[in-house]
Amino acid sequence: MHITRKALITILACLVVILLGYDYYQSKHPYNEESIVPYKGLITLRVGETTSFDKLSIFLNGIPEDSRCPRGKECIRNGYVTARVTLSIGEVSTTTTLSSVGNEATFGGYHIFIQNVIPQANEVGSSTLYEVTFKVKRPSLPQ
Repeated sequence: MHITRKALITILACLVVILLGYDYYQSKHPYNEESIVPYKGLITLRVGETTSFDKLSIFLNGIPEDSRCPRGKECIRNGYVTARVTLSIGEVSTTTTLSSVGNEATFGGYHIFIQNVIPQANEVGSSTLYEVTFKVKRPSLPQ
């Protein structure tokens, strides 16, 4: 197989462009441990805790309502839990209430919703003992 000089220069030029593009992307999206979303985008917080990743910070302010059916009881409906959260990116923040029955918050392109809440209803003496697991979906990268 014989590669012409022109073909070799073209291949090398393409490699240089790819490497420069990768270097530019890395400069705009630096890799560090804090920038990694935990496994499958699941974040578990207790009331009063905060976590940050990428540019997004989530603070769990409290559990204003828990109308779930207590364990061992028969209920007409399952009920739900609401979580008051503060979402921040840099100096911009918003406080919103999420419900365990399907609503989500969208902030800075991130989609955040409640995945799970423990413990079961009426098994908690204080709202500070709740653990809420949030699912976070990153914004789509531009094509």
